[in-house]
Amino acid sequence: MTLSQPFRAVYRIQTFPAWDDNDMTTPLPDGYGPDSRLKEGPEPKYTQLAAVLAARIARGDYPGDTRLPSVAQLQDEFGVSRGTAQRAMSVLAEHGRVLLSNGKGAWPVHSG
Repeated sequence: MTLSQPFRAVYRIQTFPAWDDNDMTTPLPDGYGPDSRLKEGPEPKYTQLAAVLAARIARGDYPGDTRLPSVAQLQDEFGVSRGTAQRAMSVLAEHGRVLLSNGKGAWPVHSG
């Protein structure tokens, strides 16, 4: 191609097989209550944190119009990194337990 020729973009559409939503969801570990502490072990800390927050939502600690703790507050309370706290919120969103709004926070989703 020379500079005098116009640029033409070529787009290719790639299709993917249908995914089962259950295959893409990060599993929440069992045995974590609303007052649990994070432990060293085989379970990643972000899934442990997500399980604790899910238990708190189920217990009613966060009414529907109350925002969940910020990532910075989760870092302070649980002693985790920013990425761990953000990933835990993403896992909760995968499970439909929270609604995330960039720059505004996360709100619980109550079933029922």
